[in-house]
Amino acid sequence: MKKPKLACRILTSLSLVGYAATALSVLLIPRAIDSQGRLTALGYTAGSLFWIGLIFGLVCFILAWNKARKEALYQKIKGWFGPGFLGFGRSPFALVNDILCGLSLVAVILGNTLWHYPDILMISLLIIFVTTFLWHFVLNGRVYIYAHHKRQLKTQTKKDNPLQRKESETK
Repeated sequence: MKKPKLACRILTSLSLVGYAATALSVLLIPRAIDSQGRLTALGYTAGSLFWIGLIFGLVCFILAWNKARKEALYQKIKGWFGPGFLGFGRSPFALVNDILCGLSLVAVILGNTLWHYPDILMISLLIIFVTTFLWHFVLNGRVYIYAHHKRQLKTQTKKDNPLQRKESETK
């Protein structure tokens, strides 16, 4: 049981790293085109970093899912939760990530419409938004819940949602 869970934990973490690399490609975009309108070496590097990070993140996530889906605990979690893209704040990290994603999206929209932020601030906000948007799918997903939640998850029944308090604790 521990080896597939550890492998899933490592692979989901690597997936998050790949998605962060994808977001960091935004840093290279301002210098991607020279004064004559031609694509520079940084432009090619930005495109390569984007696609390599995205593919690496997807491959790592698919490998983690492939390891997790065979486990009984994952099958229980699958009964409790829908797909990750539909969930919000399913873990403490996911909640912080989702809030940061929403705030950065609002800041990017406001920076492009009402206020004009300095370029470095807009680039930073774009990196935060792209990173948190891509991480949303991993952090709220069933594979992440399987890999990163504590042992208490094993003893839960279908009636008890492992991420919410039991009725007896709230009274």
